[in-house]
Amino acid sequence: MKAFWFTTWVDGEENPQDLILEEHYQGRALYTENNRNSHTLRIGNLTTRDSNSYRFRFITDKGRHAGKNVEVAVTDLQVLVNPALVEEGDKVTLTCNTTCSLSNNPTYIWYRNSQPLGNSHTADNRLVINSTRPEDAGKYSCAVKGHEIHSSPELILNVRYAPKNTSVSVSASGEIEEGSSVTLTCSSDANPPVHTYTWYKMLEDHTSQVGSNQNHSFVNISSEQSGIYYCVAENVIGKHNSSAVQINVTYAPRNTSVSVSSGDIEEGNSVSLTCSSDANPPVHNYTWYRNKHGSEPAWLGQGQTYSITNISAEHSGLYYCKAENKHGVGDSNTTLLDVHCEY
Repeated sequence: MKAFWFTTWVDGEENPQDLILEEHYQGRALYTENNRNSHTLRIGNLTTRDSNSYRFRFITDKGRHAGKNVEVAVTDLQVLVNPALVEEGDKVTLTCNTTCSLSNNPTYIWYRNSQPLGNSHTADNRLVINSTRPEDAGKYSCAVKGHEIHSSPELILNVRYAPKNTSVSVSASGEIEEGSSVTLTCSSDANPPVHTYTWYKMLEDHTSQVGSNQNHSFVNISSEQSGIYYCVAENVIGKHNSSAVQINVTYAPRNTSVSVSSGDIEEGNSVSLTCSSDANPPVHNYTWYRNKHGSEPAWLGQGQTYSITNISAEHSGLYYCKAENKHGVGDSNTTLLDVHCEY
């Protein structure tokens, strides 16, 4: 009256479930009857989940009957890797493994990221990479030639390596002016990712550690923070230094001062006044002035040095200079010229 195959009892031994109705077997299981007493189950596109105990059930007007268990063990290809943890430069062996006994000297095909590998058709079930590179990382699978549709599940090969291509980028794209904010960022290619970043400033005879984050920031940067910087990126495999980057902080003239070429100044001598200033970029214009009592300062001339030949008592007075670059102007203090007369 009815015949079917099953793997599961729904309610005791009275009501097993017809497996052809189960979602797992939908579209893959098919019954055929060659004659009255032969009932065949065919399962297509086998997976390891199909490993099970199968039984046959038939119902007549005289009762219900079930056959003995039929054990089905489904195996598949598996990719095994040795060693389990792979670092750049390691020798790695991938093995296409199966519990099946394959006959007729099978040929194996290897795939990386679903693409066949060059020279991947081999009678050996092993794929050997003698010196692993980061580019060898990917998803590996294998198949037996002629049965490519039944390839193994993919195994992810993760190649670990120390930081490389470490570099420093600067947030300011142009000139860095005193008082602005600047951020240095350390970047590196590493697997596993970098866990420690360290910043250094190069001094005349040694280096000094100045930070320990991926970003090193200057808020209200000063000229004292000018210099050469580099970073070190480190993971569990190793570390790598970046190339150095120059931070050049520009500022307006300051500490402007006047120096006099001689001490006691007598009439008839020659005297030179020199204007000096700390500035970045360097001063491009020096201007000289003389203070006169009760009047506006008198402009005397330009140039870093102001010279007076055959000086006289009339040249006595207070002198100062202005130093100028593109960021601003710095005034010196006044300097007294006291010309001594001979009587």
